[in-house]
Amino acid sequence: MTKQASTHRRSSRLCSKHCGTIQRAWKRRGLRRWIVQISQLAKILSERAANAGKGERVTQIHLFGIEFADEIGSAANQVVEASDIDNSYAVEVRKGMRLAKFVQRR
Repeated sequence: MTKQASTHRRSSRLCSKHCGTIQRAWKRRGLRRWIVQISQLAKILSERAANAGKGERVTQIHLFGIEFADEIGSAANQVVEASDIDNSYAVEVRKGMRLAKFVQRR
C-alpha cells in the first residue's frame, strides 16, 4: 500500500480528490453504510442550501436538521464537511436537530 493510500484511508475529512465521500478508519464506525448515508445527507443539504431563496438559506438548513435529526445523529460536522456549504453551518444543523424535539414540519 502506498503512503498516499494509507493516509487516505485514515482521513476523516472530505476526500474529493480520490473518491468524493467521507473516509473514516474502518475500525472506528467507518462502515460503508455509514459513509453512504453521510454522503446522501450531504447531497440533500447541498441541494436545499443551493435552492434556498434570498434570506432563506439558514432557515432551510434548520429545516434540514429538524427533518433528518435521527439520521444525522452525532455526525452533523461530517455531513456539513461533505456538502458544498461552509463548515460553519454545522452549528445551524445542530440547532435544527435540537428543535426537532419541539416542532413538526407541515
